[in-house]
Amino acid sequence: MSLELKIVSDGGMREIKRMNVTPSTFRTDDGVVTFRWLWEQYHKQSTRGETPSPERFLEYFPEFEFMPAKDSLAALVGDLRTRYALSDLTSLSSTVDDMVTDEDYSPEDIFRKISNTLQKIKSRTVEQSGLLFSEGAEDLLDLYDTMKSSGGVSGHRFTWKPLNLCAGGMGQGDFIVIYGRTGNMKTWVACNMAVTNYVDGLKVMFYSKEMTRQQLMWRCATIIAQVNATDAWRGQLDPDMEDVYKAVLESIREEDFSDGSFMFLGNEGSKSVMSVDGLQAIAEEFEPDVIYVDGFYHMTDGRTGTKGSDWKQIANIAQDLKNLAQQAKCPVVGITQANRSGAKGASVDLTDLSYADAIGQEADLALRCFVGPNPVENGKAVAIVPTKVRNGESIPFLIAGEPSTNFSVLQNRINLKKFMASKQKWEESMSDESDGKPKASRDKGSFRL
Repeated sequence: MSLELKIVSDGGMREIKRMNVTPSTFRTDDGVVTFRWLWEQYHKQSTRGETPSPERFLEYFPEFEFMPAKDSLAALVGDLRTRYALSDLTSLSSTVDDMVTDEDYSPEDIFRKISNTLQKIKSRTVEQSGLLFSEGAEDLLDLYDTMKSSGGVSGHRFTWKPLNLCAGGMGQGDFIVIYGRTGNMKTWVACNMAVTNYVDGLKVMFYSKEMTRQQLMWRCATIIAQVNATDAWRGQLDPDMEDVYKAVLESIREEDFSDGSFMFLGNEGSKSVMSVDGLQAIAEEFEPDVIYVDGFYHMTDGRTGTKGSDWKQIANIAQDLKNLAQQAKCPVVGITQANRSGAKGASVDLTDLSYADAIGQEADLALRCFVGPNPVENGKAVAIVPTKVRNGESIPFLIAGEPSTNFSVLQNRINLKKFMASKQKWEESMSDESDGKPKASRDKGSFRL
C-alpha cells in the first residue's frame, strides 16, 4: 500500500504532519500529485483538518488500489525516506565516478560535492536541528501556498478571525501565553479556544491548577451548548435550553459530537502540584494536538522540585513549557497573571505581564485580556491585546463577554486607549450603583472568571 492510501484509510494526515512530512518529501509524480491533493484538502478553509475518505480519494485517483497493510504510518514514512536516501547515495556515487575521471575537477571540487550532497541527504533522512536553505526553500513554497489557500492560517485555527489574521493560527511548537488580572476572563478565553480545537476534531489536553476537572468540563460543555453557564451549574436552565444542554452532553458521552478527544487534568487527590515533566509524560501517551495549562505559575519547577515562586523558577517553567511544545510538536497555551501595576493600564507590550522577562522571552504569542463595557449592547466585552506576536502584527480586537453564550467578535480593531477610558467610566458607574462594591460581583453570572 502506498503512503498516501495508508493516510486516507487510517485518517492519518494529522499524524503525518507531526512527522514533518510535506509535499516536498515526495519524488515520484504519483506521490507528489496525490499527497499535494491530501495536503490541500487538509489545509483549505472548507475542509480544514479533515483527511478525505477513501471513497472521495478514489473519485480523484481511480487508478489507485487499496491493499491491506499492517505497517504503521511511521514505518512507511521511514521506509520512504530510506529508499530516497539510498537512491540519492547511488546517484552521488555515479556523479563522483564521473568527476574522478574528468580532469576538470580537482580533489577539492569532488570533496565539496560529496560533503554538500551528503548533508542534503542527511537532512532529508535524519531528524536534526540543522536545515540547509536549499532544502528548506521548497518547504517555504509549500507554506506560502498553504497559507494562501487557507486564508492565512497555518496550523490550528483560533476561535476569532482577527487573531488568525494577526498570528496566522497556532503553529507546531508555539508557546502561547494568555494573561490578565483576576476577573478578566482569561480562562474563559482559553476554554473557548480549546473548544474550537475539539470541535475541529483535534486532541486537546487541558490542565488546571486552579480549577477542578469538573469545573473545566462544565465551562467547555456550556460553550458547546451555548447555554448560560451559571444556570447550567445550578440546574436552573429553562426547559428548551435544558434539552439542548443534555443533548450535547449525551452526544459527547457517546463520542458522537466530534472526531477529536478532550482530556481534562487537575490535582484532585494529589498532594503534589504537577510539573512540566509530569505533563510531558501524559502527553507522550495521549499525543495531543494542543495543550492548555491554566495557572502555570503555580506549577512545580521540575529542575528544583519546588513550586514556582521566584523569577528563576518561573523562567524554568516557561522554558520547559516551550520545550514541551517543541518536543510534542504541538502548540502549548499557558494562562497566567498580569502584575498589579498593569491592572488598569493600556500597555501594548509585556511590561504588565508578571515575570515578564522570564515568560516573554519564551512566548511566541502573548495575549492580554481586559474586561470592559460592550459598545453594541448591554453587558461585558473583552479586549484581547496581542502584546507579543513573533510573526505578525499586533492588532487589539474586541469580543462579546458572555462566556458560554456569546464570545463573538464585536470589533476587528479597537483603539485601546479609548476602550480603557470607557472601561474606567463603566467600572466607576457600577461601583456607584452598588455603594462602593463593584456591581459585577453581584451579577447572576458571578462565578470566578
